[in-house]
Amino acid sequence: MNASIRSLIVSALVVTASALPASADSFKEPVGLQLYSLRADFTKNVPASLEKVRNLGIKQVELAGTYNLSPEKFKEMLDANKLKAISGHFPFARYKADPEAVAKDAKALGLEYAGCAWIDHTGEFNEASTRAAIEVFNKAGEVLAKHGIKFFYHCHGFEFRPHGDGTFMDLLMKECNPKFVRFEMDVFWVVHPGHDPVKWLEKYPGRWELMHVKDMKKGLATGDFSGKADVRNDVVVGTGQMNWPAILKAAKKSGVKHYFIEDESPTAAEQIPQSMKYLKTVKWLRTRSGARTDSILSFRAAALVNSPRSMNVNLGIWEKLTKVVVFLLGVAGLVCLFYWYLPLIQKNQRYRRAIIETDTQITAEEKLQRQYRVSTEALQNDPRTVERLAREKLGLARTNEMVVRFEQPARR
Repeated sequence: MNASIRSLIVSALVVTASALPASADSFKEPVGLQLYSLRADFTKNVPASLEKVRNLGIKQVELAGTYNLSPEKFKEMLDANKLKAISGHFPFARYKADPEAVAKDAKALGLEYAGCAWIDHTGEFNEASTRAAIEVFNKAGEVLAKHGIKFFYHCHGFEFRPHGDGTFMDLLMKECNPKFVRFEMDVFWVVHPGHDPVKWLEKYPGRWELMHVKDMKKGLATGDFSGKADVRNDVVVGTGQMNWPAILKAAKKSGVKHYFIEDESPTAAEQIPQSMKYLKTVKWLRTRSGARTDSILSFRAAALVNSPRSMNVNLGIWEKLTKVVVFLLGVAGLVCLFYWYLPLIQKNQRYRRAIIETDTQITAEEKLQRQYRVSTEALQNDPRTVERLAREKLGLARTNEMVVRFEQPARR
């Protein structure tokens, strides 16, 4: 194919593609595992359980205890299985009584983050419990920071109880020093009390640095502030109520740095591989301007949480439609090229050939002139030679003029 035609086709396809939504953006962050998910296995055999985690293809983990092993010994076993412990959970009472000891253990385990997953309280969680926790967290965060460890709090549902113009979670966010206290969002424990994870990620960007990727069984009622639920409500990620494309998109924008699957169900060992597989397929649409949008633009995430429809099915339809439209427009572009541009290119090629033929004729004429300059006297003495040569050159106009010029002296 002519280079000009190829260039036009490429240009047409580029313009066509840029006028449509680009391919979907995907979730590409590394996903770790909260080892509490396999607590039943760990209580029986720690080495075998760590090997199981490694065989799942997991490289980053979050701890929830060392199962009666010293931090040093547990770290040694992690290293043997090429597992990196990013974070770990420690009891609220330890942070309250001796944060220095927590920092020491966290350092021995090689942790980057040390957190708390439950605030000790009696009865209904209230403002007094919240403010007591704020004091403990700010102090513990400052102590851990001196050892190069980042402190975080993992939400557990009861903090979303209404308080004033917001919730107790808002009070924690506002009163905890951002310099020393970060947060881990457990998606299950945001939705269970009836809240929208996307809104919380957008409301406090930069504060959520870790996330528990945990799905909730469809049909389970929300609006519960107890912080407790049947572990059998944990299901394979992507099969429950959560709108994962919207959540993970918002998490990326909000600044979440580490993601951990947590599955507390009795069948966690079977469900974890399926959840990992699903997370590799999560996508959301990206528009031409760079702004990103979920596959169902007109619904809020809160409505989608209660919808029986699968977000991935809708997204797949949009992707397929986009590909079909791009293909059809590409075909239309090719048709236009062949019907409109190809004749122009062919005309251009004919014009170039005519120029080459003209140059060839001029070259032949110049050669003829050189032949006639060989000897003026000889030509004058033999005018018949002039006439013969001229007629052999296909009747060129300029040659006839030369014949006339050389015949005149002979006729005198």
